[in-house]
Amino acid sequence: MPHKSHLVSVRLTDEDAAFLAVVQIPGASTPSEKIRSILMDAKRKNKGTTDYSSCLSLVHDMMLPARKRIKQEEHNSDVQSEFVAKLYEWMEEVTALLVIGPEQHNDRGEELRHFESRLADRAFALSETILRLGTTSSCRCYDTHLVRDRIAPSLELCDVIKAKTAMDERHGERNGE
Repeated sequence: MPHKSHLVSVRLTDEDAAFLAVVQIPGASTPSEKIRSILMDAKRKNKGTTDYSSCLSLVHDMMLPARKRIKQEEHNSDVQSEFVAKLYEWMEEVTALLVIGPEQHNDRGEELRHFESRLADRAFALSETILRLGTTSSCRCYDTHLVRDRIAPSLELCDVIKAKTAMDERHGERNGE
């Protein structure tokens, strides 16, 4: 059985009416079609914050115009950046995860630890990806020395963490732990 349609009258400001007349919405040309499309988009955005997959799709769609512009510029300039591509991919995943937040169950402490762990997994995966870009003399970025020229402070922090971890382990061995 088809859904029943309802006639709704709406008052719009001159500015909103002018916007509605010129806004380009795929598959919608009349004001009624555009308003229905806008409502569908609002429903999708509302639902998109309840589960990871829907939220990821929503975030992807939000970033898609910028990604397309970058891809077109890369094509026009005959360059690519693995750094930019990976950062967009990572940002979509992390944004979706942050928007949906931790799962809602009884053990809030465990849910928060799991949520934090998932965020840490993604953060360290991005770090590893960036470090991999620095393993060659020239990485696949617009600036071929992008990673190499910026990596020294991160490597110094890694050395400090390694030294601290080794010291903690030696101290633990002396205390019989």
